[in-house]
Amino acid sequence: MTEETNISILPEPEAASEYHEKPFAETVSSGFKVFALFAIGWFLIVFLILKGLHLLDETAGLTLSGKIVLALVAGTPLVLAVLVLLRFYWWLSLYMAHFSIWGRALNWAKYFWFVALIASTYAYIDPLDNVGRSIARALPIDQLAVYGIPPFNPALVLFRLVVLLLILLFCFSYIKLAAEIAWNWMKEAWEMAVSFPQGLVISATNFLRPNICVEYPEYRDELPENFRGRHLLASDDSGKHLCIACRACERACPDRLILISAVRNPETKKLELTGFLLDNSRCCFCGLCEDSCPTYAVRHTTDFEYSCYDRSDLVLDLFGEYIVRTAEARGKLGGANVS
Repeated sequence: MTEETNISILPEPEAASEYHEKPFAETVSSGFKVFALFAIGWFLIVFLILKGLHLLDETAGLTLSGKIVLALVAGTPLVLAVLVLLRFYWWLSLYMAHFSIWGRALNWAKYFWFVALIASTYAYIDPLDNVGRSIARALPIDQLAVYGIPPFNPALVLFRLVVLLLILLFCFSYIKLAAEIAWNWMKEAWEMAVSFPQGLVISATNFLRPNICVEYPEYRDELPENFRGRHLLASDDSGKHLCIACRACERACPDRLILISAVRNPETKKLELTGFLLDNSRCCFCGLCEDSCPTYAVRHTTDFEYSCYDRSDLVLDLFGEYIVRTAEARGKLGGANVS
C-alpha cells in the first residue's frame, strides 16, 4: 500500500478549500470510467450510423412507429452521453471557480459556472431553434428567413457575446493583474521619458556655472562663527579652567556622552574637577552641553580635522588636554592650581 503525499507549493485561501478536489479522472470510480467510455462510444456509433443513413434528415416522413424506434435507438445513448457530459461539466465548474480567483471566496461560483456551461452548450446547439425563434420574434427584423431566423442570426451573436463575457469573468483577475502591470510599466516609461530631459537640463545648467569647489587642504573656506566642531575645556588668562563640576552638561547631553568626576575640597567645601571625558564618536553636535554650562566652560571649537583609525581615540579627555595646554601659562603664574 502506498501513501499519497499532497504537496502544496503556494498557500491557498481558506475559502477555496472546498475546490481542492482531485481531477475528474481520480475522483470517479473505475466503473464510472467504463460507463463513460461505453456511453460516449455508443452515442458516437449510433449518431454516425443514423447520419450515414440520412435518417436524421428525413424524420418528418417516418411513421409513428418509426419515430418511436428512432427515439429509442438514438435517445438512450443520447441520455447516457448527456449524464456523462453533466458530470464532466460539474468537475470543470469546480476548476473554473478555482482558477478564476474572484470565485474562490464565493460559494455559488461553482454553480454559476455549471449553469453557464450548460446554457452556453444549449445555446450553441439549440436543437429546436428555440433561442433563435424567441430572439427573432422580439427583434423588429423584416424579411425573416425560414422558421423566423433572419440572415443575420441574433442567436449566434448572443452566443458569442455570452462566451466573451464568460471568458472575461474567467480571466478577470488575471486581466486586471496584467492591466496593472502594463499601467505601472507605462508610468515608469513616462517618468523616464520626462526625467531624462530634465536631467539633461540640470546637467547643462550646472555645466555652464563657474566652479565653486575648494581644493582642500591647500585652500580652505572660512568657517562660520557658530560652527560646532571639536570640544574644548576653556580656561581663563591665569590658566585656571572654568568648570565648577556642576554636571549640568552631563545631564543635558541627549546621548549621555559626558562623564565628569570631581572631589569635594574639605577646606572650601567646593567640588574640584578631576576628570572630564566626552565620547566624540557618537556626538551629534547639538550644542546643548555648551548652552547648559553656567560658566561657559565647555565649548565647541572650529576644529574638524581629528579623524583617526581607532574609534576609542575619539573618546576625548578634555581635562587631560587642559592640563597639557595650560601647563606653560600656569607655570608662569607660579603653578596655578588646576582647580
